[in-house]
Amino acid sequence: TEGLDCIRNTNGINLLLREYILDTNRNGSDISLDLLNKIEKDLTAARQAGWNLIIRFSYTHKSNRQDTDATEPRLTHVLNHIDQLAVVLNKYPDVITTVQAGFIGRY
Repeated sequence: TEGLDCIRNTNGINLLLREYILDTNRNGSDISLDLLNKIEKDLTAARQAGWNLIIRFSYTHKSNRQDTDATEPRLTHVLNHIDQLAVVLNKYPDVITTVQAGFIGRY
């Protein structure tokens, strides 16, 4: 949180875009407990530093040119991932400004 404090205090910025790439979950596998814990750790750090986050989840990243054949996950898998993430995200309404609709398509 020290780095976040420094940016906020120096530049007056307190809104940050945080992207999570779920490329290993395109096949429908559950989001790992490790990643869910990392997301929660990020949200806790943002709360402690007085930051607000814009959050985006995607299955591919536009800068990954090798991923041009990436298939989209099935809707049932996307909905399952949203349910998994909701358990964590719903604990931080004071931190999350918005969740961008990045689950479908290339971002």
